[in-house]
Amino acid sequence: MNDIKKEIIIPEELYNKLTEKVSEEDDFETVEEFVIYLLKQSLSTDMENAKDEKEEEEIKERLKKLGYL
Repeated sequence: MNDIKKEIIIPEELYNKLTEKVSEEDDFETVEEFVIYLLKQSLSTDMENAKDEKEEEEIKERLKKLGYL
């Protein structure tokens, strides 16, 4: 993976909530690590959902062609 990093700006209130969450968790040392984890999880879930929707449409199309729908 690329080691080049970009900066994003978030509201201070949100950053403070993330800081609290990181202090409660043992898995993350920094807010940056936690945010990267959350973004990766979110993107992964979105991609899985897109695949599921595509598969569902393909199944519906096959069933329609077979006369079941």
